[in-house]
Amino acid sequence: MYTLTLGPVSDPGDDVVTQYLVNWGDGASDTLLSPGDVNHIYSDGDKTHIIFVDLVDEDGLHQNAGQKPIDVNNVAPTVSEISAPIDPTQVNTQITATATFPDPGVLDTHTATFD
Repeated sequence: MYTLTLGPVSDPGDDVVTQYLVNWGDGASDTLLSPGDVNHIYSDGDKTHIIFVDLVDEDGLHQNAGQKPIDVNNVAPTVSEISAPIDPTQVNTQITATATFPDPGVLDTHTATFD
């Protein structure tokens, strides 16, 4: 998860920002009504995304008021638990096992092999 902090806006006039439009660079976007922290979860996969922020005030839309590149790295899943309903050391016994693979990404494929 990435946290973007939207801070105060500097404007030489008396304009008040009423919307912060965040384009995360991966097809997703968020609209916020005030500055602060906003979170986004990227699919992992070793890629650089560029976040663009547009601002809206009483004068209209101000595109690309800010931008920031973000490097997203693939995070390998880990097996946290394997459970089986019977003793898996029994010879010639077929079992069904359940495994949990916590993985922060959504593009990974998981395969488990039991001997």
